[in-house]
Amino acid sequence: MTAIVALLGGERGTVFAGLALVLGVLLWITGARLDRAQERADLWQQAAQGYVAANATNVHTIDKLKAANAEWAEKYRADLALSEAAVAAVASERDALEAALQQARRDREAVYETDPSAAAWSRTRIPAAVADSLRD
Repeated sequence: MTAIVALLGGERGTVFAGLALVLGVLLWITGARLDRAQERADLWQQAAQGYVAANATNVHTIDKLKAANAEWAEKYRADLALSEAAVAAVASERDALEAALQQARRDREAVYETDPSAAAWSRTRIPAAVADSLRD
């Protein structure tokens, strides 16, 4: 052992050599840990870039869906407006027909009150054969 101590420059040199060895091992361990940390950081960076790309794709898809939905909604609004106009026209015609029917009934009742023969005729039953021929 003394030959090694002498080779290292005595006791003082041996202490420095031991310290240098310990520091070298610590630096090697720290370097290895830093390399692994850098690898993990690179993996996280790649994952983040993948998420950013996926998010951009999702945003693009969402924008396309919003545009399609807006187009459909506009068409629906136009169809709804046409439908509402058609319903209003049919309701107006229904109301006019109902008013005409009521007026015809009032006119008929007035005739029956003033003309007894018309009232008698209105109460006469129509034979089934005649009614059946009128249905066709």
